[in-house]
Amino acid sequence: MPTAKVEYDQHHLHRARHWAERGRQTPLRSLNLKGADLSDLDLAGADLTGSQLDLANLSGANLTAATLIGTSLRQAFLREANIVEANLSQAFLTEARLEKADLSRAKLHRAWLTDCNLADADLHGGNLTGTHLQGATLHRASLAGCDLSQAVLIGADLTDADLTDAVLSGAVLWWTDLRQTHGLDTGRWHSADIDRCQWPADFVPDTSLRNA
Repeated sequence: MPTAKVEYDQHHLHRARHWAERGRQTPLRSLNLKGADLSDLDLAGADLTGSQLDLANLSGANLTAATLIGTSLRQAFLREANIVEANLSQAFLTEARLEKADLSRAKLHRAWLTDCNLADADLHGGNLTGTHLQGATLHRASLAGCDLSQAVLIGADLTDADLTDAVLSGAVLWWTDLRQTHGLDTGRWHSADIDRCQWPADFVPDTSLRNA
C-alpha cells in the first residue's frame, strides 16, 4: 500500500467513519481524506463527490453504488475493494492500485486510470466510454460486455484479459498488447485506431479499422 505524509482533515475522517458506522444520511462531498486509512470501511451508497482521496487506503472497502464523480483517488490503494455499480465518472485514479477490485457495472465515463494496476479486477458490464487507460495493467481483468467506446488504451497491457462482447468503437489502442487477450471480436470496434497493436499470431483484425 502507498505510504504518504498524513494530510487528511481529522474531522473529515471522523465524519466518514461515523457515517459508515451509524449515519448513512448526509452526503460526504468535498472531504479531505488524502492519505487516510479507510480500509474495510462500509461506504456503500456514500456520496463522496469531489472529495480528495489521493494515497488513501481503501483496501477491502465497500463502495457499492457510491457516488465518486470527479473524486481524486490518485495513487489510492483499492485492492479487493467492492466498487460494484459505483459512479466514478470523471474521477482521477492515476497510478491507483485496484488489483482484484470488483468494479462490475461501474460507471467510469471519462475517468482517468492512466498507469493504474487493474490486474485480476472485474469490470464486466461497466461504462468505460472515453476512459483514459494509457499504460494500465489489465492482466486477467474481466472487461466482458464493457462499453469502451472512445476509450484510450495506448500502451495498455491486456494479457489474459477478457474482452468478450466488449464494444471499442472509436477507441485508441496504439501499442496495446493483445497477444493473449480473450474474446477478441473487432466487429464491435468500429473506427477503432489500432496502430501498432500486438495481436495473437492467428488473429486477423478487420481491415476497416483505422491503421489496420
